[in-house]
Amino acid sequence: MAVGLGAPTRARAGKGAGLNTRARFTLWLLLAAAACALYLGVSQLRVGRSGFPLDDAWIHLTFARNLALRHELAHIPGQLSAGSTSPLWTFVLAPAFLWPLGVEAWVDALGVLLIVSAAALTYRIARQVFGDAASPLSPPLSQVWERGWGVRGEGLGGEAALVVALEWHLDWAAFSGMETLFFIVLLLLALDFYYTGRPLWWVGLAGGLAVITRPEGVGILGLIAVHWLMTQALPRKEAWKAQLKRAGAAAIAFAIPIVPYIQFNWAVSGQLFPNTFYAKQAEFAQVFAARSVPQHFLNLITVPFVGAQVLLIPGFALAVWLIAREKRWNAAILLGWWLMLPAAYAIRLPVDYQHGRYEMPVIPMIVIVGLWGTHRLQTRLPPIQVGGLRAGAARRVLSRVWRISFPLLLVVFWLRGAQAFATDVDIMDCMAVQTAQWLSAHTQPDDLIAVHDVGAVGYYLNGRPLLDLAGLITPEVIPFIRDESRLMDFIVARRAVYLVTSAFWHPAMINSPRVQEVHHQDCPVLRREGGYEMGIYRVLGR
Repeated sequence: MAVGLGAPTRARAGKGAGLNTRARFTLWLLLAAAACALYLGVSQLRVGRSGFPLDDAWIHLTFARNLALRHELAHIPGQLSAGSTSPLWTFVLAPAFLWPLGVEAWVDALGVLLIVSAAALTYRIARQVFGDAASPLSPPLSQVWERGWGVRGEGLGGEAALVVALEWHLDWAAFSGMETLFFIVLLLLALDFYYTGRPLWWVGLAGGLAVITRPEGVGILGLIAVHWLMTQALPRKEAWKAQLKRAGAAAIAFAIPIVPYIQFNWAVSGQLFPNTFYAKQAEFAQVFAARSVPQHFLNLITVPFVGAQVLLIPGFALAVWLIAREKRWNAAILLGWWLMLPAAYAIRLPVDYQHGRYEMPVIPMIVIVGLWGTHRLQTRLPPIQVGGLRAGAARRVLSRVWRISFPLLLVVFWLRGAQAFATDVDIMDCMAVQTAQWLSAHTQPDDLIAVHDVGAVGYYLNGRPLLDLAGLITPEVIPFIRDESRLMDFIVARRAVYLVTSAFWHPAMINSPRVQEVHHQDCPVLRREGGYEMGIYRVLGR
């Protein structure tokens, strides 16, 4: 299958062209292991035990535990729920409860595997899209390859893979217990299948798996479909049947994982998508109303550039122009995803919290296109006269400064990312885990608890009855999720015994005469970061 107009020739293989496969894999594995040791080590030193930086990680683990031990997709045992945002990730996590090394070890091993996979697929995609193109980092890194490995430098593909393996957002995501990096790998896999000319049904199946990991994965299939239609030569009349067969096979493969997913959601909740899809939009309606869609889009599209990739912006901008000018439509798929994902979130869920985790799936595309554009920028810069430097010398100086600054900034953010990960784990441990442990020790098994975030509470209070004020497992609250008066009426009507929330989520409810505080979770780290501490309140009734 031809991948499209402007497609480069395939990268040359062989010992002289770069690292062999085993050496390349070993390098990525070492970087992934180093990231694991760094991020988990700093977190262990800070908190004193392992943990996760988001409450949502425990939601996934709770679903995975019930799937592994009870063979049901449920948050509360015996109550099927469409609350899993990422059912495929639930299946991937489920073996953690069946092997002897513990849940955290399974998540960490997955993180290492996903970093290696993301690096490998980034390498392959960069080579397919831009061929043997050099990287702006090539001259100094080539010397490292020659001295350390005895081969020529890897060019754009190898160095894009290194950047992805060390990119702080992606390493943070790898050990977060969340589906983010898994989703990225599935997107890259679908692109790799397409660029390398695999059967279209392979592409459709990878895309379908991406969608049941995160619904927005449908966008990458849409971009691939548009490119395929644009770049196919009009077939002879007798060839139409073959083309339709290929497209039909891709559609069927895409539907195989999607249809059961939609059927389950519809049977359990009467909706096509998980409860969270609707609950998040209702919860953040005020955020949406605070700015226009274009303002949200401009904010979200810049979030993934926080890090060393900020130095890629000039080259990335040039690449956008060159891709259009040179009609590199295969590379335009990468640019289309970079635009499409933040546009979708600007319309539906315009939030950039948690280090912009919803926008992280565009980072490998930014790295590939940005490095290629930066190399082209270095070769296209006109001679510049600066001070006493001769024309052309200033260009060489600027290029060398960039080649030093970019890897240095990459490592600095890699280290700062470990600090951010540890801070997030510390916050979640105090705010969510210790709150859940207090509830486990001081409440009765049949006490109904109303809680805004059900992650750690649901995990540690295994099987206990809960009311989810965020709508994940209690979708009845979604229509009035921001109406505290109606929420309070709902809590009382359902005879909840305790309310667990903070002044950030429910300032009116915690000051209501219908509740009385029984425990305040003291979290100095949360106060330092400007957050709101959790409170546990006895519900007094009417």
